Amino acid sequence: MAELGCVGLVVDSKREATEFYERYGFKSLQVLEGNLPEHPAPIPMFLSIGSTPKKRS
Repeated sequence: MAELGCVGLVVDSKREATEFYERYGFKSLQVLEGNLPEHPAPIPMFLSIGSTPKKRS
């Protein structure tokens, strides 16, 4: 059976919500293709799994 893994979380943030995600360590990603000029462009953001806080007891 194949092993699966996860390296991080990706969100498509609204422009006005990027500060919220940055507070939790998300970093903006550069879009290389696929932007639709007729729609407001979301800002893709990434958070490494190693950056997520540990669960508190």
